[in-house]
Amino acid sequence: MARPSEDYFPTDETGHGVTTERYFNWARALQGADGLIRTNYTGFAPPDLKVTANGTSNITVAAGKASIMGVCYTNSLSFTVPITANNAATSRTDLIVVRVDHHDTGFQASVGRIAGSGSIRPTVVREHGTVYDLPLAYVTVPAGSSTVPANNVQDLRYAGTPGNITLDTNVPAPYAIAGQIMSRPGPKVYVGQADGSWVQVYPDVPVVQRVAAGAGGLGFAGNLVDFNDVSDSTYGYVAYAKDAAGWVYLSGQMSLKANVSPKGDGAIAFLLPATHRPSAGRKFAVAAYNRTAGETSLRQHNDFITIHSDGPVTMDDGLYPGGWISFEGVFFRAAT
Repeated sequence: MARPSEDYFPTDETGHGVTTERYFNWARALQGADGLIRTNYTGFAPPDLKVTANGTSNITVAAGKASIMGVCYTNSLSFTVPITANNAATSRTDLIVVRVDHHDTGFQASVGRIAGSGSIRPTVVREHGTVYDLPLAYVTVPAGSSTVPANNVQDLRYAGTPGNITLDTNVPAPYAIAGQIMSRPGPKVYVGQADGSWVQVYPDVPVVQRVAAGAGGLGFAGNLVDFNDVSDSTYGYVAYAKDAAGWVYLSGQMSLKANVSPKGDGAIAFLLPATHRPSAGRKFAVAAYNRTAGETSLRQHNDFITIHSDGPVTMDDGLYPGGWISFEGVFFRAAT
């Protein structure tokens, strides 16, 4: 049941009570769609429907307004929600939500708690036409405790719509819906994933993977190492990355250890994973410190490397002990 301070529009739980004031609030709610309703402030409003704890067995929900699937929820006074004691040996995280519960004669909106289980955090329930939740906060109860410390509340509120959330930098991102868009100052843009996480898509931030030392498989072939490890630690490691558009980038410098056998023409440097391979072989001119068979000392060279469609990155001109090859500036489109 709704509390005395809680109300929702355009109807009450019996389907009646559609006053001019209710329609006014409903219209305001639809302007902002799902999320907090912005009133008399710019940006994110810290006080509105904020969940706080003070070391007791109750958490407090502040006054404020929100819109959930066309329903305008408003709470005129702060109130407390009791938190069940946690008798387990591990901490438990509960989810505080504003829930719209549809039934035969109308609907009801009120703040509620979804209990967690062990290390599993509960998620919002969103079943159109029956139950729909707007997340407010995660509340963590320590193991063997009946109280919630003040710093055990994670804010999940947002203003905007499920398809376009705008959050200040200091506000933790809510649990994502697949395909949902979130923007932050910067600007930075994220897309929600099916597992509830966010992936940044602008500016694109490729995941950089370092080529492992002496690991075999995808790692360096025998006696090849990062230039960073054997000569100058100010240089970046040999690595590869792939952006959202499918472009693969190589970086770093690779060296052949001193006092070992040279690598012959076409020798493999390392392998790229299947997701980072071109549809056909690609040849690139790269900077190198190397020599040819007829030379007696190393010098600056313009060598070539080939990136094969089945994964090997090979050195067309081989590599002599103590020499190095740079992969800076090498990029290509991946096949997948």
